[in-house]
Formats: sequence, structure tokens, C-alpha cells
Amino acid sequence: MGYKLLDAQNRPYSLLSIVRAYIDRETQKNRCIAFYDLFTQYLEAHEHHSLTHKQQILSMLRKFKPFWEKPVSEIESEQIEKILSSLAGSTRNRFIRTLSAIWNFAIRKELTKQNPLNKLDRVHIEKSPTQTFSNKVIQGMLNTALETKIELVPYFALGSFAGLRVGSGELNRLLWSDIRFEEKTIIIRPEIAKTKQRRFINISDNLRAWLEAYLERVPNHPKRIITLSPQLLRQVRREIFHKVAGARAEYIQAGLRHTYASNHLAYHNDINSLVIQLDHHGDVRTLWTHYHLHTRKEDAQVFWNIYPPN
Repeated sequence: MGYKLLDAQNRPYSLLSIVRAYIDRETQKNRCIAFYDLFTQYLEAHEHHSLTHKQQILSMLRKFKPFWEKPVSEIESEQIEKILSSLAGSTRNRFIRTLSAIWNFAIRKELTKQNPLNKLDRVHIEKSPTQTFSNKVIQGMLNTALETKIELVPYFALGSFAGLRVGSGELNRLLWSDIRFEEKTIIIRPEIAKTKQRRFINISDNLRAWLEAYLERVPNHPKRIITLSPQLLRQVRREIFHKVAGARAEYIQAGLRHTYASNHLAYHNDINSLVIQLDHHGDVRTLWTHYHLHTRKEDAQVFWNIYPPN
């Protein structure tokens, strides 16, 4: 009977190939794990990811709650598209990028064979101009922190004058012992660096002044420079920013790092030095395009002379 059905189809199938395909499919189904369990395995295998990135992944997982118990091998691109279709373009692209990485992880672990994200299109988004904080806002946030919330002085100072990554462990896990005032150097340890490579950042004179202003007021300071939780830090940072820039002003994400890079290049005119200071591993031309002539040199001179009040 089976051979008659094959002959009727007039297709180049053999009974053996069909049996093998069926067995392979059933084996894959039994081996495959549920969507939720895949996320758990992925996070456990990528403990080096920043806290911010892990929180983004968990937030995305909640969006896909209907899939939690579903085997990964049975999830199709059309089903994913139904959830992604309601998202903004940048969020959609981020979801596709992250989900694709998770599915590729599952393929490497032989938990599934295909990546349904390969069939989905990303939204083209025009690059917006690089945004930086004005000198007035940087001075105002530092002054306000010094007067009302001393814990945020190192945060604003190191973000503005050293370009440390705020969203990763670089700034959140930095220790006071990593700052060598005698050598005018900040040591970024491999275990806290985003790229897992040790690097050194120069301490400018005004950065040193702000850090010393903090240490004078907090002599019995903790080992870690940032002591506030990420949630509380964002709340206090927002309050200080709005007090300086106005209630309707919008805080610039990664604005401190952008401000540092723009003023560094305008003042020193040395793209290679900036690449080293930022630990930038992308295209150098991209960095040049973002920051060259973004800030005038006279404004950069003011920036590097932002000091604590006498």
C-alpha cells in the first residue's frame, strides 16, 4: 500500500527516505526544549552579558509568554511575526537580533535545526545625529550632585570625563582601587570591561578635581564607586537632570559617553587616542563620522575646564 501511494505521487521519494525523515523529525521533537527553558539555558551560558542586556532579554521573554511551553522546533516565523508586528521599528530590530542569537545558540546545541528569524525582515531606521549634553548641563548636573546627592558625583564625572560605559559593568563595578591618581590612570579590569580586555583611561585634571571633591566629603567611602542600585540610580539621575535642564527635557541615553567622545576629539584631534580610550572595536570611520566637528574646539576647551565650585 505504501509503495502504491508513492507511485501515485509521481515524486522522487523513496519509502526509506520518508521513514528516515519521520524518525529524524520525531527525534528532533523529543530532543527539543521548551521556549522558556531555551531562554534559561542561554542566559546561564552567557553570564558575562551586562545586567542591562539580561534585563532586556527577560523583558522580551515576557512578551512571548504564549510560547513558553511550546517546543522551539515547532515555533514558526509567522507566529513570531504576529508579536513583532505591534512593536516600534527599533524595538522590533532589537528583538529579531536577540532572538536570532538565541536560536543560533539552540542550533549549536542541536536543540533545533532551523532559525525562523532568518525569514523576518528588519525595519530600516535612519541614523539620528549624535546627541551630547551641553557644557551648561554637565556643569549643572555635577554641581547639583555635589550639593544634594553626593553619590552621583563620581557617576557624572567618570561618565563625562572618562567615557566609561554606563549601561555595562564598567562603571557600576569599578572600584576606587582601580583609580590610580599618582599615574593619572583608570584601570578597566577585563572582568568588568564589555570587551573583556584590560584598558587604561587617562585622568584629566578636571576629572581628578571632581573625584577629590567627592573623597573630601566622603572620607569613609565604600570600595565600589557606584553604590546605588540601577533602578535608584536612574531615578536620582533623572531628578538631577530635570532640575538642571527642565522638566520636559529628555535625558540622552549614553549621552555622557557621547559627550566625552565628542569633546575629546574636538580638543585633541586624535582619533586613534579616542579609539583606545573608548575601547572601540568597530569601524574607526564610524567613530570619526559620529564625532568629527560635532563640537567646536572652543566649546571643548570649556568642557575640559569644568571644575567643582571653589
